Amino acid sequence: MHPLDNPAWTALTTHQTQIALVDGMARRFPPEMAVHGALALNMPQAWEALARLARAPVAFFSAAPPQLPAGWTVVRAVQLYEMVHEEMVHKDGGAGLSTSSSTSISSPTSSSSASSSGYQGKNTPEGVELVELTEADLPEMSALYAATRPGRTICPRIQKLGTFLGIRGQKKEEEKEGKKPKLVAMAGLRMHLPGYREITTVATLPGFEGRGYATALTAALIQRIRDRNERPFPTKTRAGEKRMNFIRRFAVTAGLVACITLSAAAQDKAGVTTAAGSKFGPLPVFPACLTLSAQRGDPFKGPAVILIKMTPGCKVMWHWHTANEALLMVSGKGKIEMKDEAAAGGAVSPGDYVYLPGKHAHQFSCATACKFFDATEGAFDIHYVDKDGKEIPPEQALKPAKKPAAKTK
Repeated sequence: MHPLDNPAWTALTTHQTQIALVDGMARRFPPEMAVHGALALNMPQAWEALARLARAPVAFFSAAPPQLPAGWTVVRAVQLYEMVHEEMVHKDGGAGLSTSSSTSISSPTSSSSASSSGYQGKNTPEGVELVELTEADLPEMSALYAATRPGRTICPRIQKLGTFLGIRGQKKEEEKEGKKPKLVAMAGLRMHLPGYREITTVATLPGFEGRGYATALTAALIQRIRDRNERPFPTKTRAGEKRMNFIRRFAVTAGLVACITLSAAAQDKAGVTTAAGSKFGPLPVFPACLTLSAQRGDPFKGPAVILIKMTPGCKVMWHWHTANEALLMVSGKGKIEMKDEAAAGGAVSPGDYVYLPGKHAHQFSCATACKFFDATEGAFDIHYVDKDGKEIPPEQALKPAKKPAAKTK
């Protein structure tokens, strides 16, 4: 699963996890910073968790128009392109948006926008200065946002997520009337995930279009992102396609009409969940060949029963969980391996039962398509380890194995 398939979830579980509002399988940004949220899996328990976080409308990305559970309604929907900047920034004005590494963006003062020498890259129009915006500039940022996005308001603490740059009107025009040069263009940074940084809120005041302001601001932000060895990505309409690789996505804003909650009594109610009626989905911390469906409980909050499917040859590398878990094989042929030499491991077939204490390192694979239940005694987590038992990040564990070099005769 690519990090940009679910960018909000990736950001809120990695670089921006410290600000995430969390409820089980749902996460969202604080609404005063950004409207975006995400689900770990598209299943009822996740929507119920998101409902508890939706005191304000929440936006999420979807590759197709979503099927919303009862109680939700779409208040705004727009088709976007999620784009990734593929070309490195050039100092000679070649391919891509060019900037100059020998200049810098002026730093903000404690009470207002910077007004020193500023940034003058190859994409910056002559006589125009790029400045870092501060919280003191929020009233003007709000006015500019409203002028370019009628009926919408900027999140008042969006600058907590990243730097915002701006361009003010030429001083000569404003000083004649004794006014401070007004903010006429801006752009900033929002979502941050491993290897990627989002460029957002690119806006130019009506009457100031066509002067290269948006290009200059975007180029400056690209330079900053590339300097950190990360790749810029915006979400834009078709007008922003140029020089970008894009992936078609939908951004849907949903407002909660009736809060959906799951009471403890409902959890204990008798019932049957059929395998045919279960909704399966991937989870970023697992290989793409594994999908799962929560049958009972919320696995991100406490004890739960999960139904897991794996394709032929699928393998979950060495890992452990904090909570105890039990596996019951339903179909297919699997194999359990354990680092504890005293523990029994080996082939597992339909009807076989496996018990795994918390923090017990193991790996599981399927020779054929297989299906099994996983009953966990506590909130789900996964900690991957290397061959020596040292913990490693999921990205390292999920990297495709290198193919052996071809033998030469």
